[in-house]
Amino acid sequence: SKFQADMYFTNRTEITAVLLERLQHNFNQPERGLDVDIKDVQLREVDLPDAFDDEIANTQEQMQEVEVAQAEREEQRISMEREMLVAVEKVAQVVEEARGFAEKVRVENVAVVEQTLNRQRRKALANARIVQNFDEDPAPFERLFDLMKVRAMEQHNNTRLLVNL
Repeated sequence: SKFQADMYFTNRTEITAVLLERLQHNFNQPERGLDVDIKDVQLREVDLPDAFDDEIANTQEQMQEVEVAQAEREEQRISMEREMLVAVEKVAQVVEEARGFAEKVRVENVAVVEQTLNRQRRKALANARIVQNFDEDPAPFERLFDLMKVRAMEQHNNTRLLVNL
């Protein structure tokens, strides 16, 4: 037999089609004097004992449960796959944001370093000019401090006077 026993109850149309094709092939052999035109084949219902019918119904029910479980499993797999894709995209987004933030910090740090270096260069040049003014003086630091006192007095704001009692 080409078919399992349960297929006679679950897939009769396929069995009928195969039987019709075989019968047509076997009865259409003109060289042997066979020229029969078979139009259709019908499988008859078989009356089986109730216990056998019940077992077939039970088997079909279990097969349906297996198919449902497989479909649910596939649904869960797809759902998890979708969740994983969302998580991967979220991680990629977080990484990209972190790279952007790191680049921003790097650019800001370069600017701060450049600004600090420029300010220190200007101060160094200004200090060099001040030192040149007092280069010939016998007491250059005393002269510098005197000049700083005069400058402080000129820039002093009388409205901001602090008094201790």
